[in-house]
Amino acid sequence: MGLDAREAYAGNGKRNGAGQVVALEADPEHSRADFKVVVFGLFKKKGDFQRFTVTLRLDEKKGATVRAVFFSDSVKMSSGSDTQLLKSPGYFSAEAHPEIVFVSHAVPLSLIANGGELPGELSLRGQTLTQVFSVKPINCSFLPSQTVSIKSLEKALQSSGCLLDVRGYVERKRFGMVEKSGIVSNKVELHLIVHPVR
Repeated sequence: MGLDAREAYAGNGKRNGAGQVVALEADPEHSRADFKVVVFGLFKKKGDFQRFTVTLRLDEKKGATVRAVFFSDSVKMSSGSDTQLLKSPGYFSAEAHPEIVFVSHAVPLSLIANGGELPGELSLRGQTLTQVFSVKPINCSFLPSQTVSIKSLEKALQSSGCLLDVRGYVERKRFGMVEKSGIVSNKVELHLIVHPVR
């Protein structure tokens, strides 16, 4: 599953002169963006975005922020007809709105390590609304049990087996996606696994 190689929104992954800021990019070979919807209230259908970018910005003073860009025309499900439906004007409207963007608010560095709520804004189909995802604890032996620093987070996330796990539900009707409401669930479960480039 591929990611587009794009310049980091927060400094292209380089430290500033004081060494206080780091931007980590998702590894294109090991990261993924999956989603699930419930159909007829009985079973789940799965899909994913074949192309997306994720930048995790770590700032000693301002905290951590996450920026994720999903390319609408890269969405894929097992059924070709389902894939085309998601790209259509009734759903992602991929031609008119090629990007789906989530930008988080700044959160403490410890939240990236220990987990918690990740609030921000989600831009979808020309609308930008408040969205809250959750971050799962990294659970990595490279992280100290108490004090979390940029250095410890960077070391952990760039080590084998350590990753950023973000998940949550997007209510599609909030963004005007109301087609097949009696068949497809309103809540779409999104799961983002990020392995930063080492």
